[in-house]
Amino acid sequence: METVATELCREAELVDDAYYVLEARRTDGVAVPLPAINVIIEACAQLEDLDRAFATWGELEAFGLAPDVHTFNALLHTCVRTREMGSGQRLLQRMEAAEIKRDAQSYFLECALLMRASPRERERAAPLLEECKAKGLTPNAKMYITLINYNLRTFKKEEAERLLVEMEEMKHHINDGLRA
Repeated sequence: METVATELCREAELVDDAYYVLEARRTDGVAVPLPAINVIIEACAQLEDLDRAFATWGELEAFGLAPDVHTFNALLHTCVRTREMGSGQRLLQRMEAAEIKRDAQSYFLECALLMRASPRERERAAPLLEECKAKGLTPNAKMYITLINYNLRTFKKEEAERLLVEMEEMKHHINDGLRA
């Protein structure tokens, strides 16, 4: 999804064009797949266009669709990129209310949101790693890197080293720069 979204967002007009193609399909009575909408929202995240992302989300019902974990992740990614903490927190609450189970990406995005918030909020990020693992999910490499960097910035070298070892145990690639 990220690769297609990256190509789409090379020009903002392409995102609009893609949306209008989907809208034309709906008008013609052809089903629109939710992943296609999710790619458009992810492209909005990469464009850092919060308004466009939420406007697209607002049209899901008109398409006869309900958001899934990937929809919420794309919206959360938009909130992270635009530093829109309040909207991100409300999305997480809506996701929970809709009983949509988080995946590893959801946990990473919440972690990333918290890292962009106040110092007090950042402290809430570390337990997300354990919560993610407790749900039987494998945290993604980006989550580990985010937490390792945070621990290094807050002079918690031992915790950063522990996370690096755990990251390696989870079979994530570790480059020389991160090892240093």
